[in-house]
Amino acid sequence: MGDNENKDSAVTDVNNADNNNNVDTATSAQDATETAKTYTADEYTAAVEKAKTEAVEGVYKALGLKPGDNKTVELLKAIIDTQSRQNSRKETAATNAENERRVLVAEAKAEVVVAGINKAFIDDAVTLILAKGDASDMKASVAELKTKYPAWFEVLAEAEGTGKAPQEQKKEVSSKSGIGARLAAKRSALNANKKSVWG
Repeated sequence: MGDNENKDSAVTDVNNADNNNNVDTATSAQDATETAKTYTADEYTAAVEKAKTEAVEGVYKALGLKPGDNKTVELLKAIIDTQSRQNSRKETAATNAENERRVLVAEAKAEVVVAGINKAFIDDAVTLILAKGDASDMKASVAELKTKYPAWFEVLAEAEGTGKAPQEQKKEVSSKSGIGARLAAKRSALNANKKSVWG
């Protein structure tokens, strides 16, 4: 019987606790509505200013500075400004160096083309000229390339390709041409007497 009494008292305690929780929740909701306060514009502004001041002081502490130490802050601003100017100068110098390199490449290409180099060797010649590092006298460098690599400056015979005009590609059919021409000639002779269905 002792076990049943303990179980009954435990169930009663749980039920009482549930009821107390419900009462506490209702009471806290009433307290929240009763304690809700309206603020005036001045009180709101003061609270915002206080929060802002605390945030600024927190930043000062995080940086290891004393709040209100304007000399150190101005010094940090000057250092950051100097670094940003130096970075922009470095970027400008890098851009100028790249532009100068492009100009040198264009000048070298112009010199080798004027000298009469074959299209296939232009990039090789430009690379060799720029590798010397002496861009002041490109004509002398091109002349040196002509003596070292005369094959680069020889006129190559143009290979026959697909770029010719149609009238240049036509060949006259001779009686000794291939089997295709003979068969076509026989066929046209057989079809000479036939009339077309279309006309």
